[in-house]
Amino acid sequence: MIWFLIDHFKAFFICCSFPLTGWGLRASISKKLNIYIFFVALLLLLPAVTGYRYLSENIFPILTYILLSSAYAILIYHKTKVRTLSIILSIFMWIAVLSFSFPLILGAGEAITDNEWEITGYKIKHVESRGFAGGTARYYELYKYGLIKAFIKKVDTAPDNGDTCVVKFDYKKVSFNKCGVPGNY
Repeated sequence: MIWFLIDHFKAFFICCSFPLTGWGLRASISKKLNIYIFFVALLLLLPAVTGYRYLSENIFPILTYILLSSAYAILIYHKTKVRTLSIILSIFMWIAVLSFSFPLILGAGEAITDNEWEITGYKIKHVESRGFAGGTARYYELYKYGLIKAFIKKVDTAPDNGDTCVVKFDYKKVSFNKCGVPGNY
């Protein structure tokens, strides 16, 4: 069980420590600045609604952490005037977060990217997905860059056949020669 927590430390950290950070935000900055931080984090997370994500995979967890912490700080600004009520609310949040996130963390697998290729407007990844049970699934993922190069969206997947050089995606009939030629359309 301990190795699950080690493997998924980021998710466990986000789920368990944002109430403490929210308390720190409440104690150190004004309510107006906290609301501003909340809306900036919410605005920066909006690309996730359309399926896009940032090129750096650490930006969404950091923004989610900031959003949850500031939302918690705003919640205890409005709901608590008494210190004991704030403590009870914090304990309830810890129990709620642990009871909902811990089963998800324990059942999660891992996806390892073996290789990446960049072709005109697209990025292709060869991924090995390992769940908590069963064999390894190997497949290719096709990503399309957004209008701003900081955003990327997964648009298609194709199985790894192993014996053929050409990987064909359904999305706009994109095909990719994994044996050497960078790509053809």
